[in-house]
Amino acid sequence: MKDFFHEANTLINEELLLINQKIKSTSFLEILKFKLIDKLKDIYLKYNFQMDKDILNEKLFEDNYKKILIKLIVCKSPKIYLKNTLMQDTLIICLKDIIKIDVEENLKKTYSSFNLQSFTGITLPKNTICNLNFLKNSISLEINLEHKIQDIEKFEENTI
Repeated sequence: MKDFFHEANTLINEELLLINQKIKSTSFLEILKFKLIDKLKDIYLKYNFQMDKDILNEKLFEDNYKKILIKLIVCKSPKIYLKNTLMQDTLIICLKDIIKIDVEENLKKTYSSFNLQSFTGITLPKNTICNLNFLKNSISLEINLEHKIQDIEKFEENTI
């Protein structure tokens, strides 16, 4: 498991450096998702996972523009998170089995349901309220993005 997480981390770090730094928020995560899914599938298939316990591995990537937290979540038993408010823009990629996600629609206070199959992903913006249902023996990768510089205007120093 640690070998897979290390190799996936290396891949993610390489891809992060290739994406234009001017792209922000969920657009950044969408581009990352499409770059990662096929490559993660190849890496995942090289390893044989033993599902003997729940595992949560985390790694932090940080540069001048953004802070990214990468989590590998292995659920031997089902896990449900109700009314979870996302504190950062989030990308969830399902690597094994199914993850059920219910996203609250702000105006109607109803939920839209999504099922993530293996090697599919979804990007969710900051402050999204959702229910996450990780089924038994599911494996997922969660990437949280926080931008350090929120302003998009160009800053110039004025000299007199």
